[in-house]
Amino acid sequence: MRSTTPTGQPINIIHSRRPYDDPHCVFYYRLRPVTETIVDKTHFVYELSDAKKRRYDELFFKTDYQVTTLPSYQATVAANPFTAFAALPMVSRYQFMLDDAHYIVSGFIKGPVCRGDIATNSIRDQFWVVFTQPGGFYPEKMAKALENNPLLGLPGEEANDIGLLGWTKFDKFGREYLKAKDEFINSALPKNHGVGLANIWNGEGHNQNAALTIFRHFDSATVVKGLVGDTPLTGWVIDYPTLERLHYLLVAGFDIYGTAGHQIASRTYMDILRQDAEDNFLRFMPAAQRKNIYNSWYVGSNSLRIAAPLFSIDHPSEINYQTTAYKREFFDQIRQHLGNAAGETDSINRCPQNTCVRANTTPAQQQADSTLRTLAQVKGGQLGALPEMSMLRIKTGKPEGDLVYTLGSVDISEIVVKKQPVIDI
Repeated sequence: MRSTTPTGQPINIIHSRRPYDDPHCVFYYRLRPVTETIVDKTHFVYELSDAKKRRYDELFFKTDYQVTTLPSYQATVAANPFTAFAALPMVSRYQFMLDDAHYIVSGFIKGPVCRGDIATNSIRDQFWVVFTQPGGFYPEKMAKALENNPLLGLPGEEANDIGLLGWTKFDKFGREYLKAKDEFINSALPKNHGVGLANIWNGEGHNQNAALTIFRHFDSATVVKGLVGDTPLTGWVIDYPTLERLHYLLVAGFDIYGTAGHQIASRTYMDILRQDAEDNFLRFMPAAQRKNIYNSWYVGSNSLRIAAPLFSIDHPSEINYQTTAYKREFFDQIRQHLGNAAGETDSINRCPQNTCVRANTTPAQQQADSTLRTLAQVKGGQLGALPEMSMLRIKTGKPEGDLVYTLGSVDISEIVVKKQPVIDI
């Protein structure tokens, strides 16, 4: 938190709606321990350690660059990270967020912005997220294109003065940015060349923030590491401009007590960011199939899409597809590309046969997994008898050995089973 007092003195919090508001004084960043009971639903943890400090040194202090002026607190600067932090290397900024992508994404998936069905209906019931490779796509050209670009302006610039119809201005910015981005990609890539696995961040082979699964539960949502469940209807490929804007739109620049205009602008712009990530995903699909795949997402739901789809048809995917199950095959190749960073294989929801056995499990766990694997194959209207999310405890006769699973229905078409740590309920 920001305090008027330095270390060694009691913290005197500077109260402001947003973390980048002008403090009107010299201030100090302070850490204060949390003393109340922490619950997983409303908290997520960011690690501070010697290893993290060394990583900061590598990204921001051992990298060669110069800062000639500090950013101002003017709203159009402070609320726009591409302008405020333009002096910092773009690749370092992006890698800083990727290192803890689960935490960054949790900021809006588990934070107060993603509460209530009006907010959560901007996302699917289940989808997978991967990220583009830092510095893998003309970073110098991209950094120049992002710096001081008015099309990247976000509703936080106008705070609660935005007005009830202020969302139209920023939605127009968002749509124009998508067109400009598509033009940038089409001009930067050689003709008949597209994007492939080399453009996907592999977590350096060990960082399990490289692949995430997001679940929607009517009026709230959850994010977990790894690709959990069966292949979803849609997928997101998030690049740096998308990830940074998600954070500034829904966390740093979001005011839960803001005006109706602020809330509406935040909600409608979220549609554009979802579409941006979906467009990125489509560019990895076979060029001739992109429109068909897109149409399968928005059947009877055209209102969810407020910007024209962009397929980059002139640039075929660099993915070598062997089947027509394009999405499944793409994510299967992603798993191989990530290696250990992909985490454990989901042996309940994605078992190619009925004999999948998780490593280091007891006979009781294997029996439970086998039974729940059958449940995970149930699809269709009969799932309407189940709630969207429920917790299942399997008693083994010894409380410390009881098993806990989460059951979640997805679009009333399938059920996803998630193994949980053993806990006391």
